Amino acid sequence: MSNRSLFVLALAGCWSSSQSTVTEPGSPDVSVELAAVTLGDDCGANPVLPPPVAAKPSPHAGVMAAPAEAPMDADDDYYRRHCDQTSMQLSLRATAGTGSTSVSVKIKKVELLDEAGNFLTDLSARAPTRWDGATYKQWNQTLDAGQTLAASYSLSSPNWEKLTGGRWQAHTKTFQLRVTLTVGSSNRTVDKQSITPAMLEPAVPT
Repeated sequence: MSNRSLFVLALAGCWSSSQSTVTEPGSPDVSVELAAVTLGDDCGANPVLPPPVAAKPSPHAGVMAAPAEAPMDADDDYYRRHCDQTSMQLSLRATAGTGSTSVSVKIKKVELLDEAGNFLTDLSARAPTRWDGATYKQWNQTLDAGQTLAASYSLSSPNWEKLTGGRWQAHTKTFQLRVTLTVGSSNRTVDKQSITPAMLEPAVPT
């Protein structure tokens, strides 16, 4: 084989081995972690979400405040505070890039898997929020260069009747969550294993 042929083969080999995600010039290099997952119910609008796993709520805050909405009666408020919203927390950090550059973050797919990693069902994500140190605020799903933030999404509740024979049995099973998202122009996949659904609280006598 000629030296020219060897050179062409070597060049082709280098090209095929370098098919990786490329960061656009000036774009932040973003790290993404699926920090926490809650599997529970769908608690409606403005559910109370747990603070980020690395954050501690203020000792004066009591139950974390949700964004303001129409006034609720006592029964609605009790339900909102004691309903475990199916949700996920992302930890995002832009480690490089120019100071004025931002990158968009979009959720493409959220998949619930069984303990062995087999696909069970898709969940839909909504209401992106970011933690500001005391509560969650509405988030436009963009990250600036050099920025670190904790983001949370409410998720649709799984069909517990189909998956576990009912919501009361859900906490006896273990699941995984796999999230596919677009960060800038590249796709990322993050996952969380060994997730046990939240237990329902016993009914309170009235």
